[in-house]
Amino acid sequence: MYFFRDWLQIVGQAFGLQWGSDPELSKNPKLLWLLAAASLPIGFFGYVFQKEAETTWRNPLVIGIMLIVIGVLMWVAENVGKRTRDIGAVNLTDSMAIGFGQALAIVPGTSRSGITITTGLFRNLDRYAAARFSFLLSTPAIAAAAASAAHHLYKQGGIPPGMIMPFLVGILVSAITGSIVIAFFLKYLKEHSLKFFVYYRIVFGIIVIALAVFRR
Repeated sequence: MYFFRDWLQIVGQAFGLQWGSDPELSKNPKLLWLLAAASLPIGFFGYVFQKEAETTWRNPLVIGIMLIVIGVLMWVAENVGKRTRDIGAVNLTDSMAIGFGQALAIVPGTSRSGITITTGLFRNLDRYAAARFSFLLSTPAIAAAAASAAHHLYKQGGIPPGMIMPFLVGILVSAITGSIVIAFFLKYLKEHSLKFFVYYRIVFGIIVIALAVFRR
């Protein structure tokens, strides 16, 4: 919903139509196909490792370690990335690198947006471009996950009686809060670094590992 106008322009450009006026998107008429290519890794690895992601990998130690590891990678990317390229400069190598980064998010604690933005910074995208590509890339991944969940729900008999209204309210609230957070985050990255998120991930990862160890 938030990127509806972007998607109109991206799809239109892919087929030689002009459905938008964003100058950065206009420089990259192949963006739809780049996003499609970047979506392939998570589709493959998600299918192969779905069971592990929902069982053996879903434990506090793995989550805590990945929180710290991605936090450190984020810090490195902030310091070595040149941040000289916008989304109009994204090429196939960039999209595949970010796509494989997204596939790593199958491991709990990784953060899909965190690893894709970090990979974008390593590819010398500026923060705003990395975040924008990351969120656009989330559309097919989230749509596929939602379709899979809806199919599973249907096989289990559908929404239980009396839960349709709470279900719809939950979707609406998620859409509104999600849009607000995306808008804030994109604006935030135009003026600030990712250091706050680096500190948060490392501190929170240490807490999660400590709780896991002491509870044994």
